[in-house]
Amino acid sequence: MCTVRAIRLRSLFAAGRSQTLDLLSVSHPLHLCRSLLQHPCSPSFKNKGKDSTEMRRRRIEVNVGLRKAKKDNQMLKRRNVSSFPDDATSPLQENHNNQCTVNWSVDDIVKGVVPQLVKLLEASELPIVTPALQAIGSIVTGTDEQSQVVIDAGALAVFPSLLTNPKTNIQKEATWTMSNITAGRQDQIQQAVNHRLVPFLVGVLSKEDFKTEKEAVWAMTNYTSDGTVEQIVYLVHCGVIEPLMNLLTAKDTKIILVILDAISNIFQAAEKLGETEKLNVLIEECGGLDKIEALQNHENESVYKASLNLIEKYFSAEEEEEQNVVPETISEGYTFQVQDGTPGTFNF
Repeated sequence: MCTVRAIRLRSLFAAGRSQTLDLLSVSHPLHLCRSLLQHPCSPSFKNKGKDSTEMRRRRIEVNVGLRKAKKDNQMLKRRNVSSFPDDATSPLQENHNNQCTVNWSVDDIVKGVVPQLVKLLEASELPIVTPALQAIGSIVTGTDEQSQVVIDAGALAVFPSLLTNPKTNIQKEATWTMSNITAGRQDQIQQAVNHRLVPFLVGVLSKEDFKTEKEAVWAMTNYTSDGTVEQIVYLVHCGVIEPLMNLLTAKDTKIILVILDAISNIFQAAEKLGETEKLNVLIEECGGLDKIEALQNHENESVYKASLNLIEKYFSAEEEEEQNVVPETISEGYTFQVQDGTPGTFNF
């Protein structure tokens, strides 16, 4: 018994229109072929009445044309490739000898590109330094390993001149880059210390350009969030307290919160050394306590809570003094036994 069913076919000669055929679904495939040949959309009607020799000649011409076009396209690509050196000079280039594409990882590309970028940072021409610095800055927003590639390439040695560049945009980009390096590991923060970059970053906090100052605030907060107690002590010695306090009068709520976070981090380091009282004195002497107290009237609730927390925890007269350690007087200041048993000094 035969079953009738509808089959929708896409005709190659009907400009994408669909046609429906009622075909007999039987066991022998010849019935299906015959039905297709009888359909008005069948290709056989297009060439009906044409000589088979003529049709074969046309097919040969079409095939020859297609092969020629393909060859021309390949030659065009080869001419484009030949404009590059034969020997690959970076991981971005292909192996042209066998014309196969090498799949490089992001880390491979970074390792290949960074040394060249660092060399460009030393250029005197602004159109060269700016994009190179932006590229380096983008790389250090990645992983700690990628930031380490930048450090190992010697980039930090160039940053004293970048952080003091007369062009404000260069200063801002350099400070932004450093803010991402100080967000890294403690050994990477130490590299910034060893290259004497911390005093330069502190100096940027007092620049007249607020956009650059904001980047420096982020650099300081990242530094205090991830740095060791000794590294934070060094930051205080570099004079970070006063410029940070001065920026508490900024209208940017986010930056105020970031500064308060940095102050809290510094206090936590002072607590480990039993030196919160000396830190209080430093903050009061530069007018910082008045600015923190004024923030309790800030319209932003987060700013209000953060400033109130600092006041209650570190400046309240009713606060009981913590007697974690007893200082031993030395010629250069005071030596304290940190809670983890490591001696350290917090000489203000």
